[in-house]
Amino acid sequence: MADQLARPVRKPALLLFLSLAAVLFGPSRSQAMPIIQDDSVQIEQAIDTWLHIRPWIDELYVPTADRTSPGDLGPELTGVSLMLRFQGRIIGVGEAHDQGADTLRQATSAAVQDARSSQRVRDLPFEMIESVGKQTCVELELPLQPQPLLGETFEDVVASIRPGIDGLAIRRGTNWSWSFPGRMQAFGLADRPERVLIRLLRELGLPPKNPAELRRIDDVEFYRFEVIVLTQESPESMPFESIRGTRLVPRPSELRSMAEKIAEAAADNLLTHLASDPTSDVGDIPGAERLADLGLFGDYEVSTDRYKPMVASPGEQALTAWALARYCAEYRGLVPETRSEIRRIAGLIIERLATVDPVEEEPLSDERCVPLILLTGLALYDRAENRDPVLSEPPILAKARERFLAQIDRPEDEQQKTNLSIRALEAVAACALSQETDPIISPEKAAQMLESVWRTAVPNELIGVLHFLILADRTLSPNPNLASHRAASQHLIEASIVNQIGHQDSLVAVDPPVRDLLGGFVLSGSPRTTSGASSLRPALALAAAARNGLIPAPERQAAWQSSLELALRFAQQLQIDDTQAYRTPASTRARGGLKSAPWSNLSRLSDTALALLLATEVLADEDLAPTSSPTKSRPRTTPKGP
Repeated sequence: MADQLARPVRKPALLLFLSLAAVLFGPSRSQAMPIIQDDSVQIEQAIDTWLHIRPWIDELYVPTADRTSPGDLGPELTGVSLMLRFQGRIIGVGEAHDQGADTLRQATSAAVQDARSSQRVRDLPFEMIESVGKQTCVELELPLQPQPLLGETFEDVVASIRPGIDGLAIRRGTNWSWSFPGRMQAFGLADRPERVLIRLLRELGLPPKNPAELRRIDDVEFYRFEVIVLTQESPESMPFESIRGTRLVPRPSELRSMAEKIAEAAADNLLTHLASDPTSDVGDIPGAERLADLGLFGDYEVSTDRYKPMVASPGEQALTAWALARYCAEYRGLVPETRSEIRRIAGLIIERLATVDPVEEEPLSDERCVPLILLTGLALYDRAENRDPVLSEPPILAKARERFLAQIDRPEDEQQKTNLSIRALEAVAACALSQETDPIISPEKAAQMLESVWRTAVPNELIGVLHFLILADRTLSPNPNLASHRAASQHLIEASIVNQIGHQDSLVAVDPPVRDLLGGFVLSGSPRTTSGASSLRPALALAAAARNGLIPAPERQAAWQSSLELALRFAQQLQIDDTQAYRTPASTRARGGLKSAPWSNLSRLSDTALALLLATEVLADEDLAPTSSPTKSRPRTTPKGP
């Protein structure tokens, strides 16, 4: 009784505290365009709603309507959607609309019933089931005012939908069917709104016909709506207002600090892709011989804790090894223990490529893989200042040199048909190999290969490989075409900057359409201004160009610096941090990976490797980020794969 009497006194104080927590620890709403454009629902009401349902979730029990007094129903809402996560997995979902004062209770009851009947909860020991609610994270979505969607076809209707931001609704007469953006994102449908529309039509008993035809035969209209979202990092943590399931990354005040965070998290994530324990010999791991042969797992599906494909391609494995090797070779802020461990694992990845499992591709038949193996070897074994007496060059490097010489000796007509990224990688490797004490390729041949890529590619193709070409120009000496390459690089970087979201020189969006897109590059012809992990390539080119001293004039210094800051901010926005990792089934495997887009559940191995290359390039540029004393004192631990 005393506790019940005290609750009305404590609740306003707790509500005030949570309101401050949502503002202070959630994304800042004052730095960019707000998501909320309608004042029908406010953050205070969302927090009050969350507070009201949390005791029901803790007990996994919602009283029936006849046992709930009107004062205990909570705020009256037009709609609400709930997702319940236990140990990172969704165990319950529920939503309700237009049920008056009972809307919140009905949605919560549906989510709790779903959780109680889920296989994951039913498989738990009986004594643990009653504590599931207290160990559950709650994600709450409250809809704002629906806005009509114009268009005669499905493509027209969904053209303006922002994945993870906009929900979809269809009205037939007085009946509505809804799909909330958080749930669409959680189940991998955020970028497939056409499928969602077909499901909503089916729920209303309508055929999957074009909107224009449906409007002629019935009272049908299509809508989008935004939401207020409250979510948690862990069951014990306070809720915060999220954007596409995470916090908004602020613009960096200092490049080095952000680059260090990106690099450390990306390197740790890449190591989780190892298919077996790298600290043990294969023979000491029962049944693990095949896992060792597999090398690295492939892309990671965050929401389902699955690797798709199970085995990464040889090219992606070699790219990962090169990124790790460059990180150790170029960044002097690593302590010796950490550097030695990462270098050893990078060498291990290359070594294991030589053992080919039946489900794998032959690495030396992958033209992309061959130059990457050689570049990794140069970073690991051929730099005197980085030599490690415990590392010995694996036999696959000698075979890769032979294969490389045969590979680059293609007839001219075949050369032009070869994928541009392969030719660019070959040029990087050729330029680096030409500078060895006992080179297997001459600087003249390397210069010809590099010039061929520059000469035959069109500008929009060059953007995708510009980072490789700038690295090649940095390495090659003598370089007879350096002046023309520098001018072309400057032009392409300037073209990238005007396609960057949020940059003061941007021609696509000076103000980001969604706050988390700030700093991304628009590289597609999509009618919607958006961005994803493809931004890593122009960002890496920008960092490499700045390190090469390619800033065209002193008055452009600030613009380039600003662009790099924004690009690094966007890279970290894509990186899975603790906020998202704790809400996944396997936080260790998710943390540090790069999502393919802000709304995506897929973390590609190659994107995480590119993020490490980007951060390394920034850290190695002492003009942008002056070298400091080593700060990483802990040796990295390498979690085993599943």
